[in-house]
Amino acid sequence: MSNSSLSQHIKCCDLGATCFLLGIAVERDRPTRTLNVIETNANSSWTLEKYSMSDCKPVQTPLPPKLPLSHSMAPQSQEDKDFMSKVPYLSAVGSLQYLAMMTRPDIAHSVAYLA
Repeated sequence: MSNSSLSQHIKCCDLGATCFLLGIAVERDRPTRTLNVIETNANSSWTLEKYSMSDCKPVQTPLPPKLPLSHSMAPQSQEDKDFMSKVPYLSAVGSLQYLAMMTRPDIAHSVAYLA
Protein backbone atom coordinates (compact mmCIF):
# COMPACT_ATOMS: atom_id res chain seq x y z
CA MET A 1 0.00 0.00 0.00
CA SER A 2 1.48 3.31 -1.01
CA ASN A 3 1.59 6.32 1.28
CA SER A 4 -1.02 8.13 -0.83
CA SER A 5 -3.52 5.30 -0.56
CA LEU A 6 -2.76 4.89 3.13
CA SER A 7 -3.41 8.57 3.78
CA GLN A 8 -6.89 8.14 2.33
CA HIS A 9 -7.73 5.88 5.29
CA ILE A 10 -5.78 7.38 8.17
CA LYS A 11 -4.20 10.72 8.97
CA CYS A 12 -0.45 10.46 8.35
CA CYS A 13 2.51 12.34 6.95
CA ASP A 14 5.59 11.09 5.12
CA LEU A 15 8.78 11.81 7.05
CA GLY A 16 11.01 10.31 4.38
CA ALA A 17 13.34 7.34 4.60
CA THR A 18 14.15 6.08 8.07
CA CYS A 19 17.76 6.65 9.07
CA PHE A 20 17.52 6.38 12.86
CA LEU A 21 14.88 4.55 14.91
CA LEU A 22 14.86 3.67 18.63
CA GLY A 23 18.61 4.12 18.96
CA ILE A 24 19.33 2.05 15.87
CA ALA A 25 20.87 3.49 12.71
CA VAL A 26 19.37 2.31 9.42
CA GLU A 27 21.56 2.49 6.32
CA ARG A 28 20.04 1.81 2.92
CA ASP A 29 22.14 1.02 -0.17
CA ARG A 30 19.71 1.11 -3.07
CA PRO A 31 22.17 0.05 -5.84
CA THR A 32 23.00 -3.21 -4.03
CA ARG A 33 19.49 -3.49 -2.55
CA THR A 34 20.80 -3.92 1.00
CA LEU A 35 19.62 -2.58 4.30
CA ASN A 36 21.98 -2.42 7.29
CA VAL A 37 20.71 -2.05 10.83
CA ILE A 38 23.46 -0.79 13.12
CA GLU A 39 23.29 -0.43 16.85
CA THR A 40 25.06 2.68 17.92
CA ASN A 41 27.01 2.05 21.08
CA ALA A 42 24.71 4.53 22.77
CA ASN A 43 22.18 1.77 23.55
CA SER A 44 24.73 -0.52 25.16
CA SER A 45 26.50 2.34 26.91
CA TRP A 46 23.24 3.73 28.26
CA THR A 47 22.25 0.30 29.59
CA LEU A 48 25.62 -0.21 31.26
CA GLU A 49 25.53 3.24 32.84
CA LYS A 50 21.93 2.80 34.05
CA TYR A 51 22.89 -0.33 36.00
CA SER A 52 26.29 0.98 37.20
CA MET A 53 28.26 -1.45 35.05
CA SER A 54 30.23 1.02 32.93
CA ASP A 55 33.50 -0.43 34.22
CA CYS A 56 32.74 -4.04 33.28
CA LYS A 57 35.13 -5.80 30.92
CA PRO A 58 33.92 -7.31 27.62
CA VAL A 59 34.36 -11.06 27.23
CA GLN A 60 34.26 -13.39 24.23
CA THR A 61 31.60 -15.66 25.78
CA PRO A 62 29.11 -13.76 27.96
CA LEU A 63 28.06 -16.94 29.80
CA PRO A 64 30.02 -20.18 30.03
CA PRO A 65 28.14 -23.05 28.35
CA LYS A 66 25.98 -25.13 30.71
CA LEU A 67 26.73 -22.90 33.70
CA PRO A 68 24.72 -24.34 36.58
CA LEU A 69 22.90 -21.67 38.55
CA SER A 70 21.92 -22.67 42.08
CA HIS A 71 20.67 -21.25 45.36
CA SER A 72 24.19 -21.53 46.77
CA MET A 73 25.19 -18.71 44.41
CA ALA A 74 22.63 -16.37 45.98
CA PRO A 75 23.80 -13.76 48.49
CA GLN A 76 24.47 -15.34 51.88
CA SER A 77 25.52 -12.47 54.14
CA GLN A 78 23.10 -9.76 55.21
CA GLU A 79 25.37 -7.16 53.62
CA ASP A 80 25.18 -8.95 50.25
CA LYS A 81 21.41 -9.36 50.57
CA ASP A 82 20.98 -5.66 51.32
CA PHE A 83 23.11 -4.76 48.30
CA MET A 84 21.21 -7.11 45.98
CA SER A 85 17.84 -5.84 47.18
CA LYS A 86 18.73 -2.54 45.51
CA VAL A 87 19.66 -4.15 42.17
CA PRO A 88 16.79 -3.88 39.65
CA TYR A 89 17.36 -7.40 38.26
CA LEU A 90 14.12 -7.69 36.27
CA SER A 91 14.60 -4.26 34.75
CA ALA A 92 18.21 -5.05 33.82
CA VAL A 93 17.26 -8.37 32.20
CA GLY A 94 14.44 -6.62 30.32
CA SER A 95 16.86 -4.00 28.98
CA LEU A 96 19.23 -6.76 27.90
CA GLN A 97 16.36 -8.65 26.22
CA TYR A 98 15.62 -5.57 24.13
CA LEU A 99 19.26 -5.32 23.05
CA ALA A 100 19.44 -9.07 22.35
CA MET A 101 16.34 -8.97 20.16
CA MET A 102 17.19 -5.79 18.30
CA THR A 103 20.92 -5.66 17.70
CA ARG A 104 22.88 -8.00 19.97
CA PRO A 105 22.10 -11.62 19.05
CA ASP A 106 25.47 -12.57 20.56
CA ILE A 107 24.01 -12.10 24.06
CA ALA A 108 20.59 -13.65 23.36
CA HIS A 109 21.34 -17.07 24.88
CA SER A 110 22.86 -15.62 28.04
CA VAL A 111 20.00 -13.17 28.54
CA ALA A 112 17.37 -15.85 27.97
CA TYR A 113 19.13 -18.14 30.46
CA LEU A 114 19.21 -15.42 33.11
CA ALA A 115 15.59 -14.44 32.45
